[in-house]
Amino acid sequence: MGNVKTAKKKGSLYAKFLNMTIWPLVGLGILVIVFCSVTYTTAMNSQIKKGLRSVGVSVLFAYDALYEGDYNITVDAEDKALLYKGEALLSGDYDYIDNMKEETGLDISLFFYDMRMLTTITDAEGNRCVGYTAHERIVNSVLKDKKEMFYDNVVVNNKRYLSYYIPVMGSDGTCVAMIAVA
Repeated sequence: MGNVKTAKKKGSLYAKFLNMTIWPLVGLGILVIVFCSVTYTTAMNSQIKKGLRSVGVSVLFAYDALYEGDYNITVDAEDKALLYKGEALLSGDYDYIDNMKEETGLDISLFFYDMRMLTTITDAEGNRCVGYTAHERIVNSVLKDKKEMFYDNVVVNNKRYLSYYIPVMGSDGTCVAMIAVA
């Protein structure tokens, strides 16, 4: 009987040492994995944000170089809203943003206030997703507060995007439009 008690004590002591060493290592491993994944996600979002912003600023600079004047909108005889930059009609002219999408793989949308007027985003039938309004949270941050914003949860046409929004200012200093790169 003495041997049974000794074996139980050894097993018990062994289990205690095992628990003292294994569980802290497992806990530390979990903490390291969580920390690394959060750090990685933050770094990736930062790089994505920089890339999206770069394309958005490039598109705005190109439109400013190509066309003089402010962005404005008119309604034609069929009650269709048409986007202009100065005297140039932008509505229906997708060559530039389509080429940018082809080169970068990014979707580009130009909003007049909260209305999507030009976009590379299409639905299942290939129709452009124009005429849709931006989410109220985006409108408040970008248009009203005049701040560039990055969102990692924008849904357009049932597709989730990482998007960067840039406010577009008129010559009088008011925010009249915004560009989104996704």
